[in-house]
Amino acid sequence: MIKNLFVVVLVIIVFDTVAALVSRRFQIDYSSLSLLSNLINIALGCWGASQHGLKFGVLFGTLAGFVDSTIGWLISAQIEPFYIDTRTTITFTSALMVIVIVTAQGAVCGAVGAIIYKLLDREK
Repeated sequence: MIKNLFVVVLVIIVFDTVAALVSRRFQIDYSSLSLLSNLINIALGCWGASQHGLKFGVLFGTLAGFVDSTIGWLISAQIEPFYIDTRTTITFTSALMVIVIVTAQGAVCGAVGAIIYKLLDREK
């Protein structure tokens, strides 16, 4: 179980790092890659449900969202990916809001992934 949680963290860190590097190199707006992030969170939710049940799908998605909005954000900020709109000023309050929103979004994606797994598992 701990190993699975580590895999979730690693997947998000690797994605955020690669996405930031690709964004910077090819001048792709980093925020436009959020759809891929959501798809990864859905996949992690599906995987979590397949390993330990529906609650773990939500847990894996929530962890993914939290890591994305904290460690992943820190890593991508160091890489300085390309953004179309660079006027945003980060404050303590806005950073907390991002953490809460992205973590909640991860939970929703994890739940969607867990439900998808449950529906596909019934088909067997």
